[in-house]
Amino acid sequence: MTKEIAKKLFSILFLSIFLLKMVISVAPLIISHFDKQAVNAVIMQLEIENNAKSNDAKESAVKEYFTINTF
Repeated sequence: MTKEIAKKLFSILFLSIFLLKMVISVAPLIISHFDKQAVNAVIMQLEIENNAKSNDAKESAVKEYFTINTF
């Protein structure tokens, strides 16, 4: 392995580890803004998309789930 390839490889490795550590350190700040209703809405939407019988957009309509607290 030449020195240039080794330098590029190790610099990419270092930067990826550094960026991953930064994302992990910021994750609690982002996650604290998710409320239970938003998480439930995302889960229900994923279930609708995964349980759709066909790929036709007309047949698999987008549904929104509201809780009593939103009204």
